[in-house]
Amino acid sequence: MSTTADQTTQGATLELDSKGFLEQLVELRALFDDHIVNAERIVVDEKDTPQGKMVSTVLPPAPERLQDIAEELFGASCWPTEIHAAAEQGDTAFINHCRTFLTHCEYVVRRRGLGYWLYERMAHARAAFATDRPDDELPLLIRAFDRKRFEKRFKGHDKRRFGSKHQRFSDLFEYYRMMRSMASRCIMRWGAPGMQTSRVAYAVLNDGTIGGELLLEATTPCHRFKSEAERREHEDAIEIIHAIDGLRVQADAEYEQALARGDVHVSMPNRIIDDDDDVMHTAYQYFSYHVGIADVLDRAKRNEPWCQEDIERYMKVKPRVSACEQRIDKRFLYDAQQLRKAVEALWGTTVPMVDTIYESPQLREQEMQKPLWGNLMYIADVAASILGVMMRNQLLGALVTHDRDLIESSFRSLDSMCRMVRDIGVLAMPMLLIDEHEIDYEQLRGASKHEQTSMLRQYCIFRDAAVGVWLARSPWKDNAMMRDATLKLFGPSTLGFSRVMLPRLEQELAMPGTLGEAC
Repeated sequence: MSTTADQTTQGATLELDSKGFLEQLVELRALFDDHIVNAERIVVDEKDTPQGKMVSTVLPPAPERLQDIAEELFGASCWPTEIHAAAEQGDTAFINHCRTFLTHCEYVVRRRGLGYWLYERMAHARAAFATDRPDDELPLLIRAFDRKRFEKRFKGHDKRRFGSKHQRFSDLFEYYRMMRSMASRCIMRWGAPGMQTSRVAYAVLNDGTIGGELLLEATTPCHRFKSEAERREHEDAIEIIHAIDGLRVQADAEYEQALARGDVHVSMPNRIIDDDDDVMHTAYQYFSYHVGIADVLDRAKRNEPWCQEDIERYMKVKPRVSACEQRIDKRFLYDAQQLRKAVEALWGTTVPMVDTIYESPQLREQEMQKPLWGNLMYIADVAASILGVMMRNQLLGALVTHDRDLIESSFRSLDSMCRMVRDIGVLAMPMLLIDEHEIDYEQLRGASKHEQTSMLRQYCIFRDAAVGVWLARSPWKDNAMMRDATLKLFGPSTLGFSRVMLPRLEQELAMPGTLGEAC
């Protein structure tokens, strides 16, 4: 089963609904300004000072529609929370900070389109991280903050107001990750459903450089570069993308040949055993359980009749696995097996960073002469489709630095992903990965600001990994369902993903090749 390869997408344009995006942006700005201007402030503190009486106020709760639109526009980033917090806190500097972001967003999207604005945001974040030059656009809520940090941020112009060097490094790295996530989600939300939309969304999530250039090529083909060097960098990135596409096609062909020869030997689980102690060992059971329990709870909240048998019925769903799922799971486990062998074969050798290979036409040419599973460009690509980008980077970094502890940690991550696939399958694994790393909000509230920041960022890393695996491994990239399911994975709850996936899965189970029908 192919990951993201599809020759028909090469050179295709990507249509993003800039007009629809702008319409909602205009509504957001109007709601934001109307609330700030017309809402009656609430006095929270009043004290005498040498300069006279000082009154501290906040604004009342912002309208729900404000948060909803902000999520539609800037989901997978902290901008929705940033805008909502500014609207309620009422601090002038904070409000202007958000207004500046919204104004620039509208200006660029009107002039150049949504695709270029997303490209610009990723390039801007990447440059800020590389040069340690944060500017006022960096969201205040990039980390959990207190009043002291808030006041420091809006005073002066020195970059130290953004925190220590270590904090800046961490925050700018996080902002670059966040902009890639926001761009990926925006592409799925505002792009027409299809292979090219899924392809570009996956590319920008995994690599802001070559993915950003693919986005620019697909949405703004007539872009004028500022210099010849910029144009060459763009052409190199597109060449890399096409090379990776070719490697994916080669991988698909080699896999099919291995299947035909009987050379694919992976441990496939028996998921059709009805085990009362483990009711969810297929994707069908997993999605049915989540949707069913949610439906029962919804009825209970509406005071509608329900009984214990309603819950038991959902918990006793018969285990069934479609032929489509078997193919996807087998390919995932095969690729994971081959990835481990490839990494072990390279261990102890001198391995360059993949970015170094990307930057050198000579090194790229040398890699393309190697066998598929000796080519670092392909190894990096397939690793991202199995582990997600951050765990992929850890794995490749361990190869470069010969860090034994890090490589063992990476192999444990690989084994964990494979266990989840064997437990419930690739289609449900992204949801399980997110659920297993769901934020414990009770623990979050009692944690320090540093711990809160770490917990939130850790969750986002695993969410991005889940979305990346889904975008890479789903067989339905040209289906409108793909967009809805991806947006739900990016969202605050995975229940929506179950609701989208269950009908699609039931279609597959109705086709010939289903296992476990007689259980």
